[in-house]
Amino acid sequence: MSPRESSRERLITWAIFLGALLLCGLLLSVELQWNFGYDQGTFAYGGSAILKGARTYIDFWDIKPPNIFYTYALAFELFGESVAALRLFDFLCTLLTLSLIWFVTFGLFEKFSRPEIKNMWWVRLAAVFAMFAYSLSYLNQGFQDTAQCETFSLPLLLGSAMLVLSTSARVHWSRLFLSGALIGVSCFYKYPFGLFILLPLTIIWLRQTECKERLISSLFVCAGLFVALLIQAILLLPNEELQELWKITQQATLSYNRNNFSGTFTIFNNLRTSVQMFVGLWLALGAIGLLLLLWSSEKAKRRALLRPLSVLCVGAVIGFLIVQMQNKGYKYHYQVLLPWVVILIGAGMATLAIAVRVKKPVPRVVVFALLLIGLFLGTLWSGQAALKDSLTPSENGSTSSFTYIAGDHLTNYVLAHSRPIDRIFIFGFQPYVYWYTHRKPATRFLNTIHFKPSYVAPELRKELIDSLRQDPPLLFFVETGDHYTSQGDSFDDSRTTITKRYPAIDSLLSTRYRLADTVDDILAYRLR
Repeated sequence: MSPRESSRERLITWAIFLGALLLCGLLLSVELQWNFGYDQGTFAYGGSAILKGARTYIDFWDIKPPNIFYTYALAFELFGESVAALRLFDFLCTLLTLSLIWFVTFGLFEKFSRPEIKNMWWVRLAAVFAMFAYSLSYLNQGFQDTAQCETFSLPLLLGSAMLVLSTSARVHWSRLFLSGALIGVSCFYKYPFGLFILLPLTIIWLRQTECKERLISSLFVCAGLFVALLIQAILLLPNEELQELWKITQQATLSYNRNNFSGTFTIFNNLRTSVQMFVGLWLALGAIGLLLLLWSSEKAKRRALLRPLSVLCVGAVIGFLIVQMQNKGYKYHYQVLLPWVVILIGAGMATLAIAVRVKKPVPRVVVFALLLIGLFLGTLWSGQAALKDSLTPSENGSTSSFTYIAGDHLTNYVLAHSRPIDRIFIFGFQPYVYWYTHRKPATRFLNTIHFKPSYVAPELRKELIDSLRQDPPLLFFVETGDHYTSQGDSFDDSRTTITKRYPAIDSLLSTRYRLADTVDDILAYRLR
């Protein structure tokens, strides 16, 4: 290819990438109107508290590793402390993920493969289809399952793979080290993400031929992982946050995972939910396209394709194992599967798109655009309820009537019946109220999600009860409709839990408080 032709091809590639990113951004912009769910309320309070000088786990308690709280703090620091600020940050993070999906697709099918794959248009289309498939799958999750640990970890995981793929035959040790370090940072969002260290190692062993080079490259990746973990742990040491995090992990985290009342999610259940996570039409057509691609390719090309396809399959399997380890089956857990599967879908869809025969007067660009529009409309028609809700948000910014967060009634009640200096406490699932009303919780426990089961550590029970007894909050709220089977080993709501398992708190409510009101099925007690 002459220099002029090469420059023209690069220009076309960049134009297609920017155009696809713009269209996906317009599609994803509905996210900017979304509200918070239960998890986002917890993370928002933690992020806000960090900006005010609070210490993780010491001043506020939760079982999640610290990076999600620091991510929310960064979003609030950059764009202001609001729902809109976090949604903008999440939107920009999603655009970064889409960009990395594009570059990983090119890294796999252009550079990582042998020269037998020469069809640049096929690679471009594969990347475009992957970006659109990811955008629709992300929207399909809705407001409660976005802006999660998985959301902000995906750029790290994709970046790790891209760094190894961009390493030329002459190995750049710094890129390999940084690749492992990105995995290490993702571990402090969720510990199981460390399994993704196997993905860059797989790329190294498939790409390099000499055993010595493979071993040295793998050691650099592992060194990056270890150093990143060590630095993050050291940063938590001075304020005793690391010690408290270790205690929480040994007690609450492991117990919560083992005793989850929603049931053990078998491999079959997780496979079924994984398929449901993706837009069915895209998944089916992508699979057909991949089979067609492998069946119609020459032997040399088929052998070249197996390497990048193997890497994507390894990524999907790792993601599936991480979902299985968490034993809860929440929709957002399956996000770690998305990038690797959508690239596989993109490769299959690109094959089908190129296989379409058109007459000369009809430009191929028009055919591809019509195919994308048809798939989008077919996705809506195929019954993706969450996707339809996501594209048609309600007036208050929420996209569903079912949500863990409190509505305006409870937040307005708190604002009307307390002052900023007053402390409140909620036995239930409403950490959003603390953050939204700027009222400090009466204890360091942001919510009682981990106090409903029967297996709560005795010292945690004692701390909760003692803190409420010693300095009772002005307002004490108790939920009566939070029958969430995914939380603990009981179907009891919070009021029943207090009666059965916390007689001391029940006594406190009867002697020190009066029932002042009921707000959206939440009992509002006021200190006498």
